[in-house]
Amino acid sequence: MTDDRAVTPRGFSIDAYIQQGELAYPVSEGSIRLRVLLDSGAALHLHETPLSADQVLTLQKDGRELLQATALDTSELRWWLLGLGSHVEVLEPKELRREFRGIVTRMMKLYR
Repeated sequence: MTDDRAVTPRGFSIDAYIQQGELAYPVSEGSIRLRVLLDSGAALHLHETPLSADQVLTLQKDGRELLQATALDTSELRWWLLGLGSHVEVLEPKELRREFRGIVTRMMKLYR
């Protein structure tokens, strides 16, 4: 704690700073084109709070929703997806799908 006044640099926006991923834990540089299938319940909050400005949700014949969005490639994205458990299937990028397949395989070995 200090009694000194905070000085905000000219043109600085904390919202823009966060949006750019400056407080995130990047896995790789830049963004990825994410395609995932979500149960309708898991997709519900994305209708109100989009993952990105270019997010598109499309209802599928099986009742799931296809999420297509550009997202920063971060640990937080992975934690969020893993937190959805069996309510999400990562389709693309293929590297992320392979990564999740490996995680699920290792988890299956733990629970056998």
